[in-house]
Amino acid sequence: MNPVFFRHFESKSQSGDASNSPFCRVLDEQQIPYKIFFGGFTLSYSRRIWLVLFGWPKLFLFAFFRTLYCLLFRRQTDIYVAWTHLEILPAILINKILLRKKIKIVLVGFIYTRRQNNWKQRLRYTYFHWLLKYVDKAIVHTKLEAYDYRQLFGFWDKKFVYHPFGTHVNLIPNNYDGESYLFSAGRSGRDYPLLLSAIENLPYKLRIATDAFYPESTPENVELLHSCYGGDYLRQLTDCVMTVIPLSQRWISSGQMVLLESMAMGKPVIITANESTVEYVSHDYDAWLVPIYDVNAFRDAIDYLMNHPEIRERIGAQAQQSFREKYSMEAATKRLCQLLKQIDNSTETEK
Repeated sequence: MNPVFFRHFESKSQSGDASNSPFCRVLDEQQIPYKIFFGGFTLSYSRRIWLVLFGWPKLFLFAFFRTLYCLLFRRQTDIYVAWTHLEILPAILINKILLRKKIKIVLVGFIYTRRQNNWKQRLRYTYFHWLLKYVDKAIVHTKLEAYDYRQLFGFWDKKFVYHPFGTHVNLIPNNYDGESYLFSAGRSGRDYPLLLSAIENLPYKLRIATDAFYPESTPENVELLHSCYGGDYLRQLTDCVMTVIPLSQRWISSGQMVLLESMAMGKPVIITANESTVEYVSHDYDAWLVPIYDVNAFRDAIDYLMNHPEIRERIGAQAQQSFREKYSMEAATKRLCQLLKQIDNSTETEK
């Protein structure tokens, strides 16, 4: 088995060598030969339009030329692992269609969001339905998504595989000695109007890092942080007392990145209980779950935990333990290695 992993890294953090990363260490331990490609560009933009015009084209060209490299110099490659549809598109165009090369394609972290506009929805569906025909395995991060996509796209051949999301967090020391605050972040599927209503009459400070929420007015105890990425974002998360993640979607997966990064830092998290979050955390064990759309429950949860530091400490400690065991990059990579070995075994059987 010789998989190629298409991983891009932001230019500020690019080291040019991933051999000592948690991801590669597990691959070495599992005795899986691999090739990882680096791309020195960023996908962090304050507006989605800039991502579409600049970030996506860079990512596509990066993957296109690396795919050519695989064909010319790594002919033994038999599994192609990518993290976005833009990275696997060149593999489909070159490997599958033009050269008919038998390479298994694995797409990690597939998410399909519906659009309210009918023609955009039809266009997106047609594109992804075509693309998924050439994908052997698409990893999704909730069980509900796996079932939903099987029904939506009509692929019932175990194409969609559920693996919990995993990530690596660079921990930094907490030297903050200012006024304590709660922290929230993210843009997809967030219910920030509910959070503002919940925090408005409470005596606690709240900081929200997002570029997708521009209210006409905010309570005096709320500070909006726009263009807060990378190290700035991690510093805000490190220094906060507690993380709050209000979600607006009952079925769509969202909020996992902020949830897991908070857990990695041992932060207690108040998060909306929807179909995805209940698969990752349990109430009053490694997080505090509140009903969706319930502003009073969110307000009561914030006030209760801020007045019970011993409960915050217990939940935060267990959250950190849960992250290490189930959601760290090491744990996620082991799950991916098991899938690659299954694909490799099935390939040998086909031969």
